[in-house]
Amino acid sequence: RADDLVWGSEVGIDRLKNWFEGYNGRYTGNLFVLIMTRIPIVLRVVFQIVIMILFIKFIYDIMAKNSNAIGLFLILFVLMPLSVFTQTITWISGFANYITSAVLIFFHMKMVYGILLDNRKYQFWMIVLLGLICFIGQFILETATIYLVVFYLSANILYIIQSKKISICLFVNFILTVTGAFCMFMNSAYSAALKGETTTTYKEITITDNILSLIGEWWLKFVDNIVPKWIAMNHLINIILMVLLLLMWSV
Repeated sequence: RADDLVWGSEVGIDRLKNWFEGYNGRYTGNLFVLIMTRIPIVLRVVFQIVIMILFIKFIYDIMAKNSNAIGLFLILFVLMPLSVFTQTITWISGFANYITSAVLIFFHMKMVYGILLDNRKYQFWMIVLLGLICFIGQFILETATIYLVVFYLSANILYIIQSKKISICLFVNFILTVTGAFCMFMNSAYSAALKGETTTTYKEITITDNILSLIGEWWLKFVDNIVPKWIAMNHLINIILMVLLLLMWSV
């Protein structure tokens, strides 16, 4: 991939020298890419294997109590188009940002489910370690950053309703995810995108005073871009998914 070549060149080092200012706030993800484009291919493959093992393990741990859910995941995983799978693995920049952030999200889900469903308690050092992972993980992918803020806000609300008290672990993680999100979006790349001062269209952010107009624009983009490429092109997967969900619902 062209961007992998760029990251592996002197341009990647130049971005690091000013700490990616004006480029993006994916500080952790960018460091992963810089490292992965420079280490021997054997070490890179080992790193990717470890990440994929963790990816599968966390999903299995979350779904362990529901064999139907595990079966559904395996079927959908097998049905993933080969081109999509190979692109995800071989594209270093994509792997470092998208797969790593997905693994972190499932890690957080596993931890939060343990607290909410199994009333799991963590010692002080573990809370500190989890908080550190929470904060550092906020600098990989913007969508994951926002998702985890909402996720931990929801987790705290659910815990308070369920236990009538505050979970120190969940509260600390929520504060750190918010802090991490704030630090990420402080990068001037996002204010430039908001003002329309960026030279790349994928970094533009359209803002309008009319909320209905903004929702309409989002809906048109969803219909024109997401539906044809993500839903309409996967007829077989969607049919199998609907059948399996119906079977699981009827059991």
